[in-house]
Amino acid sequence: MKPQLLTLALDTPLEDLLGLPQAIRIVTSVKDELSAYSADQLHDILRCVNGMIEAAVQKSKIGNEDESCERSDQRDLDWLIEAINHDHQLVPASLPGITDRDYLRVLALHKVGCAIDTSRIALTEDAVAALMEALEAMILVDLLPERAGWKNQVDGAWYAGLRPDPEFTEEGQEALSRTAQKAANVRHQKGRKAKAKALELYFGSQYSSIEVAAEIIAEQVYRAPGTIRKWIFEARKARGLTGE
Repeated sequence: MKPQLLTLALDTPLEDLLGLPQAIRIVTSVKDELSAYSADQLHDILRCVNGMIEAAVQKSKIGNEDESCERSDQRDLDWLIEAINHDHQLVPASLPGITDRDYLRVLALHKVGCAIDTSRIALTEDAVAALMEALEAMILVDLLPERAGWKNQVDGAWYAGLRPDPEFTEEGQEALSRTAQKAANVRHQKGRKAKAKALELYFGSQYSSIEVAAEIIAEQVYRAPGTIRKWIFEARKARGLTGE
């Protein structure tokens, strides 16, 4: 995730956002809520958001060894929701009071920056997708309760005998769970389709070796060569095939 895209969303004059649907609404709302943070602090939060997303991707890979899992399988927002839903937050050292809402707000700003960057000449499909993702992040912010930052939660738990209050209201928790489950279902479906297509390409053509096949097919199904290689070996073993 590029910090300069966050800066772009913050610094672009509002009149230049008129051609981007909902961009002015998103930027004005989010900037107001994040006004207490400096630009450097917002960049720190963005780095944490990126780290949380990468952690969610790795957790999904470990939990689904039989399927391919890449960050591109779903939106950054979906991965971030999974991280929040499983309490995998990263907290900037200088911002112990940060809340889950702030992670979503910073992601929304970053997506607006992506939309601005990809639509300098004309409104593109990628820009629309980024704006929709930003808008959905804003909607989720409204579903989450405003809760104390992590430092205050720890302090409160200590004084309460290490019995902190529930972190989410029932409504907010259910909304995150539903969104995370929907995203996971879509991701697994994409993985199954990619695997089926990869094996169709392999068994439907002639390749000098499995290594060569993996390299060629990887570019066609947008998966790592190592993943394709694993699928091919598994499929060959299931069919009783040996050798290269």
